[in-house]
Amino acid sequence: MPEVEYAVFRSTVNVAGQEMSFWAAGAGENALKRVLGCAMMVAMPENGIEEAVASLKDILIFNWETSYGMLPEPPASQRHTARIASTSHRPELLIAE
Repeated sequence: MPEVEYAVFRSTVNVAGQEMSFWAAGAGENALKRVLGCAMMVAMPENGIEEAVASLKDILIFNWETSYGMLPEPPASQRHTARIASTSHRPELLIAE
């Protein structure tokens, strides 16, 4: 059985007068990456914030749509060859007024 990693992070980031405190909990390496991402956003220079947020938004939308928003894949279609043995015509439908 694989070992399950779980981490809890409490952090305060101070960069050039900007301060952000946050708490995060999660499993494994991805939990630490999320915390580091928050810290990088706090340390981001002013001229990079708009681009960083736009990029993160695009990545979120793409992954959300491909993970949750798409319909399931249709079953594989099959092709059959056949010969018509007989035909018939349906009688006309009469509707009385």
